[in-house]
Parts: sequence; structure tokens; C-alpha cells
Amino acid sequence: MARMYKVLADDNLDYASALRKVRLEAIHGKIKAAQALSVWAAFVLFEN
Repeated sequence: MARMYKVLADDNLDYASALRKVRLEAIHGKIKAAQALSVWAAFVLFEN
């Protein structure tokens, strides 16, 4: 999640876009500790 907030601040993205970008980085092996999809199961984004 720390990576998501860094992307959110540095890339000036909205929450959904930042989360998507970081999830894709993890899936493609750029974040070794977060490659397993089970790591992401706990994170849900709610928007108003």
C-alpha cells in the first residue's frame, strides 16, 4: 500500500488509477512481495 500512496502523490493520479497501476506492477513482477493475488484480496476501493 505504501507504493500506491507514492504513485498517487508522484503521478498525480486518482485513487482508482493509482491502485490499478500498482496492481499491474505487482502482477508483472515489479513488486516481488506483492505478486500473489491473495495479497491484494484485502484491498477494496470505494468511491463516492
